[in-house]
Amino acid sequence: MALDKTLTTFDNNTIFVFGHAFDPEKVTENKEDIKAFKDYLEKLLVFVDGEIKAGKSKEEVLKATDVPCVTEWKGDGIASSLQSAYEEFASK
Repeated sequence: MALDKTLTTFDNNTIFVFGHAFDPEKVTENKEDIKAFKDYLEKLLVFVDGEIKAGKSKEEVLKATDVPCVTEWKGDGIASSLQSAYEEFASK
C-alpha cells in the first residue's frame, strides 16, 4: 500500500500537504495523521467487505455514516470512500 511506503520513507519531522481534506483547515498533516488515515482505510475495507458478505446492497452500504472503531472520519464525508471500497470488492 502506498501509505506503508510513505510511513517507511519519511521521518517524523515530515509535513504532508494534501490537495484536499475533509476539514479545509487541515490540509497539512504529520506522520501520525498518515498512520491514523491508514488505520481508517483498513477498517473501512473490513467493514465494507463484511457488509457485502452479509448480503447488503450497494445502496445500504452507502447509507453508512461511520465505520466501527473509527472516531475521526464520520458523516457524509465518507460516502466516496465507501463507494470506492464497495466497487473494489464488487469487481472481484
